[in-house]
Amino acid sequence: MGELYRWREQDLIDRGQADGAGSQASAEPTGAKKRIRDLEEEAEILRGAAAAVGEVVPAGVRFRLVAQLRVDGVRIGRSCHALGVSRSGCDERACRAPSARSIRSRLETRAVATIALMRHGHRLTRCRLASGS
Repeated sequence: MGELYRWREQDLIDRGQADGAGSQASAEPTGAKKRIRDLEEEAEILRGAAAAVGEVVPAGVRFRLVAQLRVDGVRIGRSCHALGVSRSGCDERACRAPSARSIRSRLETRAVATIALMRHGHRLTRCRLASGS
């Protein structure tokens, strides 16, 4: 009998014949709570994925990913935290010129790829060199 009374009261409120919060007003917080719960679950999944990435992907690649995310409008601090790299390391990499070693390595890779391409005449060798396999 109590539930029937509540339904009747809610109907009067919804029709404006009694004071109180309408059905629509009580549905909005429920939808917001569901959205918050979904976002919290998604954040937890992404934290787990970021931890797995941190174990497998070298820091240099993660720093480059932070730079790409910055171009997409993601805040640097947020992406550094999610990918497990330091903010100071991101700032340092963004401000410094490429090292002589990295420049030499790129030039050597290109030279070897060019020679392999001329000798073997296919792109597979070039792809393998670029990926490091």
